[in-house]
Amino acid sequence: MSKKHLNVEAIRNELRGASMFFQPAKPPVEAEATPSAVPDPPTNQPHSEGEQANGRTAAQTHGRTHERAHRRTGERRIVRQSYNVFEDQHQALKRIEARSALAGKKPIAISEMVRRALDEWLQKQR
Repeated sequence: MSKKHLNVEAIRNELRGASMFFQPAKPPVEAEATPSAVPDPPTNQPHSEGEQANGRTAAQTHGRTHERAHRRTGERRIVRQSYNVFEDQHQALKRIEARSALAGKKPIAISEMVRRALDEWLQKQR
């Protein structure tokens, strides 16, 4: 059995920059003093009879707002948390969920059952 020999000349060509796939980076082209290709922001002047121009500008804001577009008032906010439960507890909750679905009722989500039970428990603790 003979050993495979590396094509050393091909590797040298790749390292010298003669690679077909890996070309050396070209230096950036200096910008000329020509006007930019970015159009002027539109104005709010009507284009034609009865038509109003877009009032947007070229300026973009990337800041995050702390307001919600559809803020619900008077409702409790749900926060997703991960808690461990016993396997038999989870199976019992799944059975209750399935029974309500098979009975033709709107299925009760497990998270809703847990929230109700937790509310009851917290009321007893007060």
